[in-house]
Amino acid sequence: MAYFPESKGQERLNDRAHDELRELSMETGLLSQSDGSCQFSFQNTCVLASVHGPMEPKSSRKELIDRACIEVYLKPAQGQQGSEERDYEVLIRGILEEVSQTQSFPRTVITISLQVINADGSLLPCAVMAAACALIDAGIPLFAIPSACCCAISQEGQPLLDQDAEEEDQSRATVFVCTKTDEGNSKASSVLSILSDGAITREELNSCLLLCMRGCSAARAFVTLFSERN
Repeated sequence: MAYFPESKGQERLNDRAHDELRELSMETGLLSQSDGSCQFSFQNTCVLASVHGPMEPKSSRKELIDRACIEVYLKPAQGQQGSEERDYEVLIRGILEEVSQTQSFPRTVITISLQVINADGSLLPCAVMAAACALIDAGIPLFAIPSACCCAISQEGQPLLDQDAEEEDQSRATVFVCTKTDEGNSKASSVLSILSDGAITREELNSCLLLCMRGCSAARAFVTLFSERN
């Protein structure tokens, strides 16, 4: 399923407005040997997520008496895993631990494997969306549905929602935002995580936050529509 957000405002070099997401697409149930899977794309940025578990842990260190242990592994499209991927694993695991009802599965492990198919900017939010949707596909209950988006600040100070790789390379700052919406109240959302990198003013950060909140709402609406149709 694919979704094309509306375009408004000044266009960028890639024919998008500064506040416009790229085409969103997702597909679930692709991997028959996993308990849940999802391939999520922000146009050319694509991540395939698979979930295994809840299952018995192989090590007693991962056996938590009051909840499930969540593991996250992120593999790049090419080459060996680097520090960025490891940092993303920690951040994604924290987000999933916040929204997953892990207490329903004590003394078990839930493993989320993320394979980057293609990286064309805004990789982190794509990985978050793929992981969350794979958990839903696996039947893991969630307290809230997470949604993520990125924004870049150009050298001229223009905020650019859902930047591609070229815009990311030429930017002087990026902002990642993840929000959550309670399942019982889809209209109420709150910020779950914010991460900024680079030189950015308070005003620019606020602009990026507002754009990312809108982007998160659009991504969540897309996921909701997909779930209703499938």
